[in-house]
Amino acid sequence: MEFLTTLLFYFQLFLPADADVTGSPAAISKLSSPEFLVGKHNYYTDTNFVEIPAHMAYRTEMFLLDEVYTAYFEMYQAAKKEGVNLKIISASRTFEEQRWIWEDKWKKNKATYPADTSLAKFIMQYSAMPGTSRHHWGTEVDLNSTSDSYFTTATGAKVYKWLTEHAAEYGFCQTYDSKGISRHEGYNEEKWHWSYFPIADPLLKKYEELVEYSHIQGFSGDNAAAKLDVINNYVLSISHECEK
Repeated sequence: MEFLTTLLFYFQLFLPADADVTGSPAAISKLSSPEFLVGKHNYYTDTNFVEIPAHMAYRTEMFLLDEVYTAYFEMYQAAKKEGVNLKIISASRTFEEQRWIWEDKWKKNKATYPADTSLAKFIMQYSAMPGTSRHHWGTEVDLNSTSDSYFTTATGAKVYKWLTEHAAEYGFCQTYDSKGISRHEGYNEEKWHWSYFPIADPLLKKYEELVEYSHIQGFSGDNAAAKLDVINNYVLSISHECEK
C-alpha cells in the first residue's frame, strides 16, 4: 500500500502543468464548453485526464479527470483497509462511446418499442442518450457491478453500505437514488453510479446554462430528446445529496 501511495505521488508530480484540475471557477471554466459537456472531446489525449491503473478497473484504457482520480484513489485505499474492494466498471465516455451503447440497445429493442419516444424512455431506465451522460465529464464512476442483483448479495451489500457511509468523505455521492425520495423523474436507482461532487456540480450548472437540444443530435431517436425534455427530466434529475 505504501508503494502505491508513493507511486501515485510521483505520477502526479510529473504530470504536465496544464493537467492541474481543481473545483475552482477558473479550472471549471476550462471544461465548460458545450462540446466538452456533451462528450465531444478526446480524453485519451487530454492531459487533464489520467488512466486508471489496470488493477483498479474492469479493463485497461479507462480514464478520469486527474483530481477525480486522486480523490477516488484515497477512497479506494480507505475501503480496502476495511475489507471492501472497489473496482471501476465504467468511467469516462466520449459522445461516440455513448452512442455505441445507445445504438446497440436501440437496434435490439426497436421491434418491441416502435415509437421513438417509447423506445427512448425504455432505454433511459438506465442508459443516457449520447450528449446527456455525466460520464462525458470524467467525474463519474460505476463501481463493482451494474446489476441490482449484485447489491443484494452479502458482498454487494457490504460495498454499498461502506459507500453510503463513507463516500461523501472523499467528495463522492450516489447520483441516482430511488425515485420518489429526492427526485421524481429520470433514471432508475443506480447503486453503482457515484459522482465526484466538487467538479460535477458546477459542470451540471454549466450544462444547464450552455447545452441546448441542438447539441444533442446524431444518433437514432435524437428527435425524442426535446420531446421528452431529457435535460430537465434526466440530466438535472439527480439525488439531492449531489446538488448541495
